[in-house]
Amino acid sequence: MPVQSIHRFNPFALQHGSNLRTHEKVQEIVWYVESRFWTILSKMSNADQEHQAWMKNLLHRELVCLAFGLSNLADILQSFLSYLM
Repeated sequence: MPVQSIHRFNPFALQHGSNLRTHEKVQEIVWYVESRFWTILSKMSNADQEHQAWMKNLLHRELVCLAFGLSNLADILQSFLSYLM
């Protein structure tokens, strides 16, 4: 049996039984997050200078937490998949 793996930068590889509906849902989520991100940046750029400072700080913290959480999730999934094989 060939070894299967999920590549982090290729979520649409159709591996491990994923289907078209899953990929469509992922794309919907990506579009939603992108639209929210651009809305946030638009509001920040139109805000007063004193408000921009705390907005940037909060956005930075959220992005760092998100990146940290995603990297931990990727490590957990990789460990789980290696355990299965």
